[in-house]
Amino acid sequence: MLSGSRCAAENVRAVLGVGPGEALLGFISIGTIVDTPRLASRPSLSDVLSVFDGS
Repeated sequence: MLSGSRCAAENVRAVLGVGPGEALLGFISIGTIVDTPRLASRPSLSDVLSVFDGS
């Protein structure tokens, strides 16, 4: 399952027929890998996690 910035790529949106005002959340790529895929950049956990303790 591919998601994130790959879903925002204009060439992907065009090929899949995603129109204005529509959101592509993910897609499954089926086929043979031609090039080694690049690793997705991920934020550090501390940048996206917060703890609510009820206080």
